[in-house]
Amino acid sequence: MTNGSPMVALAAQGSLRRVHKESHQVIDLVSMFAPVTQWSARIECPDAVPEMTRKAFKTAQSERPGAVFLAVPEDIEAGGSRKGRVMARTVVGTPAGTSVP
Repeated sequence: MTNGSPMVALAAQGSLRRVHKESHQVIDLVSMFAPVTQWSARIECPDAVPEMTRKAFKTAQSERPGAVFLAVPEDIEAGGSRKGRVMARTVVGTPAGTSVP
């Protein structure tokens, strides 16, 4: 992505138990998206969800905005994190009907 638009792409993946097995739902999306994103990663444990989600959004909105990719395996999605939730942040924009020069 060369236009500088911040974008966070999330994709569901098969279980981590199937990562190294031949399965129809397990392909290496992280490597596939690495050349076209600023950061591409797979969440490996439920406790990493808040930190990796924050990093994804921070990287996408960095000094040089762009696309990031985060793969979420089905067993990670089903598990709960002991580290808490990802907290929303207020985004300040322009009033409706106006533009930024």
